[in-house]
Amino acid sequence: MSINGFCDSKFVELEKYLEKTVKTKFELGVALSVEIEGEKVVDIWGGFQDAERQIDWKEDTLCNTFSVSKAMTTACLLKLIEDEKIKLNERISSYWPEYGVNGKEETTVFHFLTHRAGMFGFQDKLPINDWENWDLFTTLLEQQEPFYKPGEVQGYHALTFGYLVGELIRRVDGRTVGTFFKEEIGDPYEVDFIIGLSDEDIERCANIAISGGRSPLLFKAALKMPEWLLPKKIRPIIKNIKEGDFKKAFFSIGDDDAVNQKSWRRAEIPAANGHATSRGIAKFYSLLANDSEDNFLSTETIENASKIQSSGPDKVLLNMPIKFGLGFMVDNPYSPLGYNPNAFGHSGVGGAVGFADKEKRIGFGFIKNYMHRPGVLFKSANDLTKLLYSKL
Repeated sequence: MSINGFCDSKFVELEKYLEKTVKTKFELGVALSVEIEGEKVVDIWGGFQDAERQIDWKEDTLCNTFSVSKAMTTACLLKLIEDEKIKLNERISSYWPEYGVNGKEETTVFHFLTHRAGMFGFQDKLPINDWENWDLFTTLLEQQEPFYKPGEVQGYHALTFGYLVGELIRRVDGRTVGTFFKEEIGDPYEVDFIIGLSDEDIERCANIAISGGRSPLLFKAALKMPEWLLPKKIRPIIKNIKEGDFKKAFFSIGDDDAVNQKSWRRAEIPAANGHATSRGIAKFYSLLANDSEDNFLSTETIENASKIQSSGPDKVLLNMPIKFGLGFMVDNPYSPLGYNPNAFGHSGVGGAVGFADKEKRIGFGFIKNYMHRPGVLFKSANDLTKLLYSKL
């Protein structure tokens, strides 16, 4: 299986690496794009769109990027803030009156963007078979109490981030996140990233395949063991996964094939179901990494959004020291974002990654459709980033 596309000879090692991951079947389908100073230096793809390895990955193949989507959703809100239609430190209830009840009265826009709203899950059972019913999800959120007092702790809003930020955007602008992004960023700047697929889009969409070995045997055993049999150091971690904030934020959305269904793909789930080419992600971050007068966000907005605004321990992510700017991950030690402390972007649970490095003027986008177990989830992205920086 060969890798197709364009790769500057300076970065041929990245192409060789991707070819190896596909040939050894470590990866199923992959695509990598890199822009430096606004110029395309890598734009390659290969492998398969399906677990049966029957459909080749093509130049325009879309893939679910999961939480990479949060960055694009963030950009929509930042644009409204820059246009002075929303104020960063204003209460949410000023724009979304129904939200300001049951302990959420003091929640601000800043809390939404920094995962400090205390609303990282649903108090009631999630209606997982009704993804296209936006109002159902936002009504549940506006009525419930927060898990923590807004602003008190950082807790990663895995799925709810998109509904919270998305409804704020809709209340102020009138458009959904998917429409806003398409009209304000996607189409004008040729960023192939879509939240809410059309039937035509679905035709070029790769399927996500999930590793059967997501949880190592010892880890599975630990989840079933009585607490007193576990080493003291890992007791809090196991408890959090079994019944704590992690479980509340990372709830099941159905069987492993749920994200390949049309109902998921057509819906707008702005924190978790943006579909893209790697080219689209790299272009998005290249625009953020390179100052331009006609950019969709000003230099000042980008600089503010990419500075550390909130740091862990993150109550959802097992008290890890995750750092956030305004919506963007910053200096994340568990994904390529940590390779340069000043890089910013977002990773996704499927192993996709996008980031901007303003110092090196890099826009990076990597997508894949084989979801590995956590220990090697970002292996390909991390290895590719290391190779990239070694050639600069």
